[in-house]
Amino acid sequence: MQLLPTRTLLSALLAVAYGTLLPAQQTTPTTPPVKVALAPPTLLTLFDAMAGTVQQLQVPNGNAGAAIIDVVLAGVPERLELHSFDVRAPAFQLWERGPTGLVLLPTPPCVTYRGAVQGEVGSEVAATLIGGSLTAFVRRGTGELWLVQPVRDVVPTAGITAHIVFRGVDSANINAHCGVPGLQQGVVPMVGNEDAVYVCQLAIEADNPLYVLNGSNITNTQNDVTGIVNAMDVIYRRDVQVALTVS
Repeated sequence: MQLLPTRTLLSALLAVAYGTLLPAQQTTPTTPPVKVALAPPTLLTLFDAMAGTVQQLQVPNGNAGAAIIDVVLAGVPERLELHSFDVRAPAFQLWERGPTGLVLLPTPPCVTYRGAVQGEVGSEVAATLIGGSLTAFVRRGTGELWLVQPVRDVVPTAGITAHIVFRGVDSANINAHCGVPGLQQGVVPMVGNEDAVYVCQLAIEADNPLYVLNGSNITNTQNDVTGIVNAMDVIYRRDVQVALTVS
């Protein structure tokens, strides 16, 4: 299966799944305010976005079991409460295809997280924390979607705390569509026991362009893939009660 770059695929997810910011304010007396600036047009283009802000976020550096991250959404300071959540199956295996065939590699640490916007009923967050940077898919309690991504994803010289933040509806109209042709009607909601969740096990192969895009690094490529699946899993669990896991 060919995988798209993270920023493009996340925008595609928004296109398939759904539809002037004020200065940041202090969240608590002991928390410094998040520094916010309007994202320049050149940066917005690189992220396939039409509007957004650049925010300096304080993200834990390391594999923390839980994290609290302050961010500004629609001009209002919010707090993301996250906990470690592995989308990989217990028997997950990572393989590399080399000149002599497939080679089994050690499983890298989990970098995917789940959580919610503090105090916001119905909100959901799927996030990836790597090296002090945050990539997050945020669904507000109202259903509004937000994306958070490190600026250095497209500008390698950017500071580690610099992140672009924008609404899903501000994603540019890219050439993406639903992969199921001929679907004439929406999904009928399931009735009965809401705890009955189906599990879809995924076997994913990353092609060479994606590998090169991730610095020709196996761990970076695996983290890219699991981050995308983590965001997709939120949508699939909510809409069709199907959990995704990478085997």
